[in-house]
Amino acid sequence: MSRISTLIILALAAAALAAGVWLWRDSGQPATTDSRGPSKPVKVITASAETLDFPSEIEALGTTRAKDAVEITSRFPNLVSAIRFEDGDRVEAGQILVELENSEQRAQLAEAQARVLESKSQF
Repeated sequence: MSRISTLIILALAAAALAAGVWLWRDSGQPATTDSRGPSKPVKVITASAETLDFPSEIEALGTTRAKDAVEITSRFPNLVSAIRFEDGDRVEAGQILVELENSEQRAQLAEAQARVLESKSQF
């Protein structure tokens, strides 16, 4: 064997011996030790668990924001004559929420109905 091969084998043997001594030395120690030695026992306080009611309402000061928001717009700009909901009410799809001022449209409808009656009376 060459001199380099002999040195490599001796280095590996020394490393294996050192690892074995290190493992043997730590095998008898409890798992809670560190480099400063064994640690002192830790005091533990226990309590029995019990079921309690959790309040569903909490009073607090602050600002809330809704998770969802809906913007209500009209297809026809006009004055609002009635609001059919209160703040915080749950509403259903298709429910009438706001009525617009419609006196002009009612007058146009009455006029058209009168013309229809007049046309029917002429024939």
